[in-house]
Amino acid sequence: FVLGLLFVWMKSSKISFYGLLGMSGVFLLLAILKFIGSGYQVAQLVELTLQFSSPALLALALQSEEQERLYAYFRLAIALTFLGHGWYALGFIYGQPPHFQEMVLNSLGFLGMKAEWTSEFLIAAGIMDMLVVIAMFLPKYVKAGALYAAIWGFLTSAARIASYVRFGPDFWVQLSQY
Repeated sequence: FVLGLLFVWMKSSKISFYGLLGMSGVFLLLAILKFIGSGYQVAQLVELTLQFSSPALLALALQSEEQERLYAYFRLAIALTFLGHGWYALGFIYGQPPHFQEMVLNSLGFLGMKAEWTSEFLIAAGIMDMLVVIAMFLPKYVKAGALYAAIWGFLTSAARIASYVRFGPDFWVQLSQY
C-alpha cells in the first residue's frame, strides 16, 4: 500500500508507471499461487481479477487520456471479480465455501443470523453479485452497480475483520492477514 502511494506520488515518472505494473505482476503471481492452492478452481483466479489488475489500471489512469477505454477495463475487472465471488456464493461448481458461511454467521450473528440461514443469505448475495456483473455492461445501470459493488466490497472486507480478527498478542498479524 505504501509502495503504491509512493508510485502515485511520483505520477509523472516512468518509475511510477513501471512500479505499478510490477505490483500488478506480483499480485498476479500471488493470484496464480492461490489458484493452484485452490486445486485449480477457475472461480478463485477470476475472483482475484480486481486485486491483481488494480495497480496496472491505476498506472494506466495516471498516464492515459483515454478515459472511456479505461472505464471499460475497470468495469470488466469489477465484473470478473463479482462473477468469481458470485460463483462461490451460489455454490456453482465448487459448492459454497465453508469459510463464507462462517463469515456470515460470525459477522451477522449479533443480528440474529442462524446457521441454517447462511446458505440462503449467500445465494441472495450471489444473485446480487451476478446483477453487478450484468450492470457493468449496461450503461444505464453502471453507476448503480458500481455503487453497490463498492458498498458490498466494503461490507465483505469488514466481515472478514469482524469474523477473524481478535484483540490479543497477534492482533496486528491477524489484521494484516484479513
